[in-house]
Amino acid sequence: MAPALQQAVVVGQPGKEQVETTRESEDTALRAKVVSDFEAMLREQPGLDEGGLEYLIGVFRETVQHTPIDAKFTPFDQDGMASTLNDLVESGAINEDERNSLARKFDEMLSPLDDKEVQVALEFARRCETDGEASALEWLEAQREAAAESKRATREAVAAPPNQEKDRVLRRGYRTRGPPA
Repeated sequence: MAPALQQAVVVGQPGKEQVETTRESEDTALRAKVVSDFEAMLREQPGLDEGGLEYLIGVFRETVQHTPIDAKFTPFDQDGMASTLNDLVESGAINEDERNSLARKFDEMLSPLDDKEVQVALEFARRCETDGEASALEWLEAQREAAAESKRATREAVAAPPNQEKDRVLRRGYRTRGPPA
């Protein structure tokens, strides 16, 4: 049986069994790997003394232990990014030119997210998370129908002959008139 599908049975009170899935052990293994990779990367850095290294690893280990593993959909917060970049300038970590360069790079990287289809996909993901997949699929189908109706209406408007009555009224309205006789 695959490790992800194995289950351990823990006996609690007499007659009752509690099933502990391997999800917890997978989370623990993932956390240990993240800490181990970070520690290996830090040990390769020159100029870190053993005390500073152990302090950084300890803080990182504690942070990883308190960080949820489950991914949640969170849209990009442009104001939050600008605030973070400004804070980095204020703290002296980067200068204003570097902040502006980073802001431009983020804008370039994130510009594909402004596409209509991507926005629909992001909204679909958010709705799946909050409302459930069935409700999100209903919403997506309504979006598809509205887009198809919009395309059909646009095609009909472009293909329709111009309204001759409207043109005649407009031309009459622009006639130069002299004073009454």
